[in-house]
Amino acid sequence: HPGYIERLHRAGHRVHVWTVNEPADVELCAELGVEAIITNRPKQVLSQLGRI
Repeated sequence: HPGYIERLHRAGHRVHVWTVNEPADVELCAELGVEAIITNRPKQVLSQLGRI
């Protein structure tokens, strides 16, 4: 939930999520501003995020 992530950030927490393997879920995590995505598909996720 976007509001939950926002409240965690305001409270000074970093948000790490797992196991994010589907492109739509990666996109959502990026939009929400999570600090770390743990996945079984690192190359796919990095490519999607434009980091390769």
